[in-house]
Amino acid sequence: MHIKRPINSIIHNCLWHFHKDRLRIPPQQLKNYKSIFKKTWDTLGCPPNIFEGEDFNNKIKWLMIFDQQPKIITCSDKLAVREFIAKKIGESYLTPIYATWNNSRDIDFSILPDQFVIKTNHDSGSVWIIHDRNSFDLEKTRIEISKSLNRKYGINKGEWCYQHIQPQAFAEKLLGDPTSSVDDYKFHCSDGNVIFLQYIYNRKHRTAYEQIIDPNGCATKIQLSNHFQPGDRFSKPKHWEEMLYIAKTLSTGFKYVRVDLYSIDNKIKFGELTFYPRNGNYKGEGQATLGRLIPLDRKSHQETANKIK
Repeated sequence: MHIKRPINSIIHNCLWHFHKDRLRIPPQQLKNYKSIFKKTWDTLGCPPNIFEGEDFNNKIKWLMIFDQQPKIITCSDKLAVREFIAKKIGESYLTPIYATWNNSRDIDFSILPDQFVIKTNHDSGSVWIIHDRNSFDLEKTRIEISKSLNRKYGINKGEWCYQHIQPQAFAEKLLGDPTSSVDDYKFHCSDGNVIFLQYIYNRKHRTAYEQIIDPNGCATKIQLSNHFQPGDRFSKPKHWEEMLYIAKTLSTGFKYVRVDLYSIDNKIKFGELTFYPRNGNYKGEGQATLGRLIPLDRKSHQETANKIK
């Protein structure tokens, strides 16, 4: 019944043993790279090519190994990053927080407003949107939060930074109209330069849409994620230039980072900084096209590796 699993494991182990990239990885990073290799094989059905691949996926995976500066840990922590944001662009761009907790048992829902959002700071996707506290299964939510807080996120994917974050849960203000979606403005950047914008809308409906926008605000026909349908409604928001300034400011000093922003009631709000979107496992041709736009000097990787040692 499960004959494909052992066969897949045998193929994976053989490929790993003969994979040429393995010989160029610093010894202390081999375990991390093996996780990257396995996740790539399981998701895309092929091994990574982090030294020669010019696509988005392989450049992200190269960064997982060779760009492990400490501030990536800080900026991947959804709570710790707030101080970084406040210093860089000011507190006005941050969403208000009501409370933080180290343990789900300590959550006191009675101190929270009728509407709020709970997140965990150390992973991706752990979000609970509460539209009405009085009609929500709060105890079920508490159990789910507990599972998230105890989850060792990122280890099996090579996303090294998350294992250095102390897990916490926090409640923040629910942004926008609860009945409608808030549009996402995801600026993919490299060291103070916006490479492209990934504009996502209609998330709360059955079909969500994506458009890839160039730094001048012009729509392209490129599609990055197959999780969304091609969109067609982008227009420059009122604060477009301010958004560009924020994205450039926050990305300075990083070889690559995605700066997530929202425009709500003509005000810009910070979302998060993301260093490894989709774990560098996008499917389709769009990621190859967009990856070529990311400037990455991998010829000096040995010098970088020596710094990691």
